Amino acid sequence: MWICDYITKTIDILAEKNTVIGFLWQDAASLREILINKKKFQFFKNEGNLFYLTPIHFLPFRRFAFIEFLNLIINSYLLKIFIFLRWFKSKDKILWLFHPDFWLLPKIFGKSYFSLYDCVDYFSSTDPQIEKKIRQNEARLIKNVQLMTVISQILKSLHHCEKKNTEIVPQGFSLQSFYSPQKLPQNHFIFKIKKPIIGYIGGINYRLDYPLLIDLAKKNPDYSFIFIGPFQKDPFIKFENQLEKLKKLKNVYFLGNQPRELLVEIIKYFDICSIPYDIKQEFNKFCYPMKVFEYFYLGKPVISTPIEELKHLQPYVKIAYNVDEFTKEIKKMLKNGWPKPYAQKQKELAIENSWANKIAQIDQILIKTIKDSA
Repeated sequence: MWICDYITKTIDILAEKNTVIGFLWQDAASLREILINKKKFQFFKNEGNLFYLTPIHFLPFRRFAFIEFLNLIINSYLLKIFIFLRWFKSKDKILWLFHPDFWLLPKIFGKSYFSLYDCVDYFSSTDPQIEKKIRQNEARLIKNVQLMTVISQILKSLHHCEKKNTEIVPQGFSLQSFYSPQKLPQNHFIFKIKKPIIGYIGGINYRLDYPLLIDLAKKNPDYSFIFIGPFQKDPFIKFENQLEKLKKLKNVYFLGNQPRELLVEIIKYFDICSIPYDIKQEFNKFCYPMKVFEYFYLGKPVISTPIEELKHLQPYVKIAYNVDEFTKEIKKMLKNGWPKPYAQKQKELAIENSWANKIAQIDQILIKTIKDSA
């Protein structure tokens, strides 16, 4: 639930009624890994309507960006040939892209494919050179595709000068994960933690605002702060020292990775759900966290740092700009409770933003756009 699985979710839903080829660039292996290190590797896999193609880095030294790019081009042409040989009679072919790195693919695949950029994040980096490359590649991708969809108003406003044909679609939320939750074992550690609990589910990484969390926990010793999720390093942002300071506080608990089937019951046990991202980072400031709808579906009180898109969801999420505002809002929510109309509206918003609704809406847009461009 904390993993950004928008690619696999999109593929799975599309494969229910369409033939889908998943190009797993992130899982690519080098020839050395396959031939010398005997890495377990499956180039091609088929599951019903779903086909997975795992690329191979044919050229060595892929740590260099230029070599990485050449490997991507080689594999893109191989993918195009594979599709042509197997489905050359297919008329409606959609090139569904998620990341700026694939900016050249619409040109490689040509006009026989309708190209779509499904923009789900404001991709950025703290490294100036990488940031420059991302901005250049995204501008190229937006120029090359025939349609762009975004999941938030802020993403559309950030890109509105670059592409007129841009549509806002639902965020994408794993609704089915909430249909059959598993009960927590009676000996689960969470039952030993003193309430009230302010909880967070997601990656334990550079995105968290550690100074805010440390100050907040220190000023509220009667509250328990729980963090559930995997530890994730970052090559550019060092946050480990801050994390260790947070871990040392007596009212702070890190429960690590928890089984996906238990997460619903864990969230239910929270008194307040939090999204404490560091908005000094543009990636956080302009993001649209999926976890807000996981919290919403269960009708939980939610408090967040001022992420731009979440401001539009007020009052169903409370925005706090500093430690004092966090403390004030938390105390108010614990004292007054969470209004039932808020909880009802939250659930409605979560359902509206399901994966199925997102794909259905994009499908309608695609049909209309392709028809109009014919």
